[in-house]
Amino acid sequence: MKNFKKLASMTAALMIAATMVAGTGMVASAAPATSYKISVSANTESTFTIYQLLTGTVGEDSDGNKIIGNAQAGAQLAAGKTVEDVLEAVENATQDSDLSALVGNTPLAVIGKGNDAEKTGLAAGYYLVVEDNGKNQTANILKVVDKDVNIVTKLGALTFQKKLKDTNDTAGTITDWQDGADWDVGDQVPFQLKATLPENVSEYEGYFLKFTDNIAAGFYVNEVSDIKDLTVKIGGKTISANDVTGGNTGYDITVSENKFTIVFPDIKHVASNLRVDPNNAEVVVEYKAVLGEDSVTSESFGTAADKVNYGEEGNENTAFATYSNNPEFDMYPGVDLTDDDDTNDTPDDTDENDDDTKPKKPNDGGDDDQPNEENPSTKDDEDNDNNDSTGSTTLDKVKVFTYKTVINKVDENEDPLEGAEFTLYKDVDGTPVEITRVVVSGDKNDVFSFYGLDDGDYTLSETKTPDGYNTIADIDFTISATHDEDDADDPELIDLTATGLATDPITGDVATGVIESNIINEKGSVLPETGGIGTKIFYGVGGSMAGLAAVALIAKKRMSKKED
Repeated sequence: MKNFKKLASMTAALMIAATMVAGTGMVASAAPATSYKISVSANTESTFTIYQLLTGTVGEDSDGNKIIGNAQAGAQLAAGKTVEDVLEAVENATQDSDLSALVGNTPLAVIGKGNDAEKTGLAAGYYLVVEDNGKNQTANILKVVDKDVNIVTKLGALTFQKKLKDTNDTAGTITDWQDGADWDVGDQVPFQLKATLPENVSEYEGYFLKFTDNIAAGFYVNEVSDIKDLTVKIGGKTISANDVTGGNTGYDITVSENKFTIVFPDIKHVASNLRVDPNNAEVVVEYKAVLGEDSVTSESFGTAADKVNYGEEGNENTAFATYSNNPEFDMYPGVDLTDDDDTNDTPDDTDENDDDTKPKKPNDGGDDDQPNEENPSTKDDEDNDNNDSTGSTTLDKVKVFTYKTVINKVDENEDPLEGAEFTLYKDVDGTPVEITRVVVSGDKNDVFSFYGLDDGDYTLSETKTPDGYNTIADIDFTISATHDEDDADDPELIDLTATGLATDPITGDVATGVIESNIINEKGSVLPETGGIGTKIFYGVGGSMAGLAAVALIAKKRMSKKED
């Protein structure tokens, strides 16, 4: 089990030394025994198991050290263990020390996540509290109880999530933050990274925080300018980028193809500057990234459009946070942090000789030591002295889905028909917007694939009609999809349909994201050919006209003779 070094607090160390003095009877200012409680934050992510090591009369010696008189073995000591065994075990205890041999299998109480937030009715004495954050990490906390005691986590149970929003362009609606969404290729998709800091940040000298965001290959992310509309906040207040990389007043950002990181070398100091309580504070990063490209002919960013995944595979984005989890890590070695009036006791502009102090960076695992589904915990480099200074969250995953509509142009016999052209429009808030993303294929250029579509209303218009065929009326159709939205570890596309096309409705292929339909052209009115009935009619009519002309001519001649 992975533990962390240097657990024993100064109070515990003084307690141990003072207890030895107490064994000689040198007790001063002894307080009468009474009833106390141990409590933890109600929103803690850890559990705390309580064991009673010693009971007695707690007081102070002339130097202010905690001491205990009339020490007796606590109720949870293991069989055969004595007061002397406790003193010997804890005298040299470190955070790596396993103190479980001191206690039995039945604890006094368990408080914290999933349990009560406090244990009352405790006698004065010396207690062992074992913290477990549920991530294969534990810490031993030694506490003198001569008053009500609040336990502050030693493991820094930071929580983290990545989310995105969904939109329906036709309806003009946009969702809250969720896990799955569908978007058009070319859209700027909004994402959010959010960490809730643990309740004990103020116990640290400085607090390191890093967001690592792995963006799907189909997104246009190659440099800082590709991260659109970036905002970074803590407690609702905006954080600016560091003027100097590695500084303690803001964040550093690094972007490479399909990945970016935001590092806060000391988020505690940032919070102090902004007058935000760092304990339980929310650190929120919001940005947008372009899905693919909005033109099939675009050459920018290589083949981003070709990397877009359609259907259930989706475009997967994962992220995790790396954070400080050792309150005793010396982030500002050699710097006196007590010469200013900063209530959080971190360097700021009022400090003498430590302006622009760069905090020492704890081991953050590096780019090659990222969590995954099989290995959610990092920091396995045993040779690194700072190995136990940071922890990492598990990967959080979101997915962006997008679809294709494939139109097959056929004749009345449903055979491929060449010579047609189509334009597809999307209803965007009442305005038709042309979809230029189309690939024409098939032996007779009869297959029209409109790609990178999401849900909404569309209109298909035939803009060129095959010779000898009637132009079809515009076809209005709607694409609908159902996918996981909230609390999904791996968001899934559930179904895909279209209504208003030739077959109504059409069930799309969830695996490929394709909605396919045949569009039929009917032949126009048949024109008569030479020798046909029409020609005979023409001849017949022509013959009649000639006869009438002859009659008229004869009548005219007769009239002329009469006049003569």
